[in-house]
Amino acid sequence: LVLRLIDPATHDQALRFLADSADPHVVQTVWIAISRWTDSAETLVALMRAVAEKEKVKGKPTDFGMFGFPLALAARGHVREAWAVAQLPVLLSQFAVAGAVPIDSAAKAAHSWLGRPDGGTIFAIPIFAAAHDTAALDRAVRFVDSARQKPPAYPPIAREILSYVAVTVRAYAALARGDTVRALALFDSRPDTACFNSCALDDLVHIQLLAARHRDTEAAARLERPLLGFSGATLPVDVLRALERGRINERLRNRDLAIAGYSFVVRAWRNPDPELKPLVDEARAGLARLTTEQRKSGG
Repeated sequence: LVLRLIDPATHDQALRFLADSADPHVVQTVWIAISRWTDSAETLVALMRAVAEKEKVKGKPTDFGMFGFPLALAARGHVREAWAVAQLPVLLSQFAVAGAVPIDSAAKAAHSWLGRPDGGTIFAIPIFAAAHDTAALDRAVRFVDSARQKPPAYPPIAREILSYVAVTVRAYAALARGDTVRALALFDSRPDTACFNSCALDDLVHIQLLAARHRDTEAAARLERPLLGFSGATLPVDVLRALERGRINERLRNRDLAIAGYSFVVRAWRNPDPELKPLVDEARAGLARLTTEQRKSGG
């Protein structure tokens, strides 16, 4: 099926089969196989759009379609459309911080996530920081502190996550107030082994703060650490990390790592939303500089 998706002669037929007839496990296996492709045909988007449209016709949305379609869109820089069709805070928070969604609109949505039992508070916090909504962040601090005072009501893993969020929510509150020194100190102290795959955005902000304080060597080291968990496709945070990888390693004169970072941004977001195009243009310019230097040095 993957080979048929690649072949223009059988591409449409394979898509129809996957959307209309294939066993769900087969569809998901194909999805895993192509989930991180950065091909110009945007095969992943085509697959998940076909799946989502078929589910809509049948009136039977599935978790796979609700998660996989917006994720595929955002992976290729179509974040505005992804925001319009997504429902899960874990995805919406990624889309909001990418910059293609008005932050005021994102913050308005995030207010409804506070205190939700599905962990919505965790994903609302970075949005409030980006919106400089200190009142909402203060509410989030109170909610987290109150939840931590009721440990019998939560299993051990939830208590570990709350211990992590108690630090990061204060870091974001400091950032929203413009206190980058305190924010960085708190990010430095966070127990990131306790985030259980919910700290990709936090890690990116931490890296950006390190870079802003000219701690490029530390920032570069964090960028090379693998993120925990399985996302199933490229997330906006992955592309933003790649851009930071290019910027920071270019300053450190780590040419190969910088080229790898910039190249990923250009491949992943070939046709991005207009709001994301300046980031792609920056990556292209970085590639041009580095490849010119490479030719001059004979590398």
